[in-house]
Amino acid sequence: MGDPQQSEQDKWMAHPSVGVDVAKLKLTMPTLAPSTMGRPPAPTLKVPPLTPPASDAPVKVVDGTWPPAKGGFDPLDMKPLKDAAARQGLYGERVKTWLRAHKYTTDESGLVIDGKCADYGPVIRELRPQLNKDLTDDQMTSLIDGAAKEMRDESGKQLQPIPPAPATKGAGNAPALQLAWNFVPVTCHVDTSTGQKSQDGSQYQAQAQYTFQLHEENKRGVEISAVANFTFDAKTRQLLNGGGGGQVAWVEPFFDGTLQVQMMVSALIGSALSGQPSNGSTQLVPVNMLQVATGVQVMYAVPGFNKHLQVGFQLAPSITKQGNTAPTVDFGPAAIVQVQW
Repeated sequence: MGDPQQSEQDKWMAHPSVGVDVAKLKLTMPTLAPSTMGRPPAPTLKVPPLTPPASDAPVKVVDGTWPPAKGGFDPLDMKPLKDAAARQGLYGERVKTWLRAHKYTTDESGLVIDGKCADYGPVIRELRPQLNKDLTDDQMTSLIDGAAKEMRDESGKQLQPIPPAPATKGAGNAPALQLAWNFVPVTCHVDTSTGQKSQDGSQYQAQAQYTFQLHEENKRGVEISAVANFTFDAKTRQLLNGGGGGQVAWVEPFFDGTLQVQMMVSALIGSALSGQPSNGSTQLVPVNMLQVATGVQVMYAVPGFNKHLQVGFQLAPSITKQGNTAPTVDFGPAAIVQVQW
């Protein structure tokens, strides 16, 4: 009888009519591991190695944060240690960027946040992973102190006063030429010897003035002027007097020089035509004239003309001596239109 453990299939395959050697067949068949049966082999993955950057150029900051938003690794951690100075410089720039992004300021005591001295501990814990995890607390403190000092120095440079612009024509000590046309509606006279009062009709005055400013532009100070003045009768256009002289004034500017108030003293020497040209009752004859005046003048620079066109008025009583006659005290308010270069 056969082996009871032999299966029916083995018996059939071992039958003489089949002629298959079951033992040899089992020895020659390949054995597949259970984990790979029925599945294709897994592909081999190739991961390219990371290479350090080719230069020591600073990495561009994205949105004021570190590390940059793009890039697979921190370039500073890949820096070769042979260039320690460049590496420390990059660390310092990163620290300054981080401090500014988090609203830190500096003073002589160090870092300041919200008006109070900052605690270095949170700053070190936040910055160390972004720089180099192997940096010690002393090294981190040194980097933060160095960045704070640079920030303080940069702020000091920004707060330095801007030097004043060089003086231009008509400003500062530069002389200015002024041409004025004045209208005097009435002039009153009082004879100093008799007390007799008289009055002249309306007059025009043409005046040229060359002024030296002994003060800074738009600041109070003294001005000295050379003056030439000619007076005409408003009705007949007859020349009444003319002369030249000087003027000293104290100037008070307001509104950046747009409005100026002048307290002035002037003196004129020239010739006058004595008589009453309005009614022709007396023939006009030339006589020597000396006039001293003091008073106030207010001038306003018309907008849009860069202070070249000014309007104003003058209240300046004067004492006038003509020929051999007694001096007279005169007063005549004047409206002024003036052009200045």
